[in-house]
Amino acid sequence: MLRAVLVAAALGLFAASAVLGEDAPAEPKKVTVTGVVSVTESDEGVVTAVMVTSKDAAYSVTLDEKGTELGKLAGKEVEVVGVVTEKDGMKWITVESYKEVEKPAKPA
Repeated sequence: MLRAVLVAAALGLFAASAVLGEDAPAEPKKVTVTGVVSVTESDEGVVTAVMVTSKDAAYSVTLDEKGTELGKLAGKEVEVVGVVTEKDGMKWITVESYKEVEKPAKPA
């Protein structure tokens, strides 16, 4: 009887760890993303969302001090260094640093 209870408990733990492992969010990772900044504002002109769209993916920007500051470069191509996480199928980037990408001047 005790053996049956121990086996059942072990199987339950194994099944729970397998289920939890599938739903566990990916570990945050530091990346460099190059893309174009877009901004959404409220009717009052308050920034409500900032996105960086690269050729591979779109990243919602965390609206902390750096993220809001990045919004000032709307329509510009930028290189962003930050930590990416995924939530509900969306990629989020918390900006650590950024710079506008300088495009080479066209020859005359």
